[in-house]
Amino acid sequence: MSERFVLEDTAFNKLAEHIENTYPDEACGILIGSADHNRIYDIKEATNREVNNKQSFFSINPLDIYKLEQAHKEVVGFYHSHPNKSSILSAADKEYMVPGLLNLVFSVTKNGVVDMKGYKKMSPESSDVMEEQVLVHI
Repeated sequence: MSERFVLEDTAFNKLAEHIENTYPDEACGILIGSADHNRIYDIKEATNREVNNKQSFFSINPLDIYKLEQAHKEVVGFYHSHPNKSSILSAADKEYMVPGLLNLVFSVTKNGVVDMKGYKKMSPESSDVMEEQVLVHI
């Protein structure tokens, strides 16, 4: 069953700025909020660690996640952008998703963010992914 998530406007604005400033490479980062309330109130920008193909792939340093958890921040998911592509998950996106966490995918062009979709993988044994409703709270 699909859930509804709320993305605070300040977090959305930080996301959009990060994604637009990283274009034409993929931007990536961590969503901080409350899983109990399905709320995202902040983000942590991450450096895309991919070396050869930053326009099509991303990876996040696990130490970034560890540091947030040590600071008692709740990681509720991750985000990344698809430069000049749709916000539909790729096969690699599906394969590497962390089950139970929200994944936001942003379509971005030279003119800015075009679209956003949220996804959640429920089980590590399955490749099934559910699309989640994400509302920006203004």
